[in-house]
Amino acid sequence: MSKNRIFKDLRSFSPDQFLQTMKTILTMSAGAVMVAMGFSLFQVPYNLAAGGVTGITIILRNFIDLPSGVLYLILNVPLLIIGFRYLGRWGFLIRTIFAVLVFSAATDFFTFTMPKVLKDYPITDDMLLGSIYAGLITGIGSGLIDRAGGTIGGTSMISRIIQRKSGIPLSQLYLTVDGTIILVAVFTFGWEIALHAILVLMVCGMASDFALEGPSVVRTASI
Repeated sequence: MSKNRIFKDLRSFSPDQFLQTMKTILTMSAGAVMVAMGFSLFQVPYNLAAGGVTGITIILRNFIDLPSGVLYLILNVPLLIIGFRYLGRWGFLIRTIFAVLVFSAATDFFTFTMPKVLKDYPITDDMLLGSIYAGLITGIGSGLIDRAGGTIGGTSMISRIIQRKSGIPLSQLYLTVDGTIILVAVFTFGWEIALHAILVLMVCGMASDFALEGPSVVRTASI
């Protein structure tokens, strides 16, 4: 791209476009930090591997001595390359890379600082309560990222590629992928933790839908 073309694009960048870009950045940052908080405070301490690359990260960190955020970032690199190869959308890829980087940095920040800052860590001894809040916080954060036009990376990109090639509904692909990861968690951590991970996944889905679409309103008409 020539310098003249670059300067022309910059001159055509209106104040409204600038404000919209800043809104997207702030929304994605807030969402990624929220997901990292729910992941670090509630999922990691209880090994709640609720599907996705976050679930794979929780499983692998028991065998690989790497910070959770770094491990998550490493696992996403090949997925991002594959996603760009088959999805081929620069804007989507850039937003996803941004969300992954913020999430990875925030995850390691919370993981290393929270045990020192908080008197009690994890902040609850009740795994059921931790599962609910993990799903609630990560779900709202994921919904914010989706509203900004990105993703938190992970297996969702692979599911989208398979959906394009095969026509299988995304909901079925998500269920298959996440179910397989939770099944691996059964053999790694046991049934009780895996069952709580399923609860995290369900609450996360509902909270994400709420953040993305708002409260569902049912209207009835009498004729």
